[in-house]
Amino acid sequence: MRRKQVANLSHQQKLMLTVNQERILANPRV
Repeated sequence: MRRKQVANLSHQQKLMLTVNQERILANPRV
């Protein structure tokens, strides 16, 4: 179970990074 949680966390972090990158691309000012 712990391993799954860790994998889930890393996956969520990757998603957040992708979303942040998309936001930066959408808002060049920021």
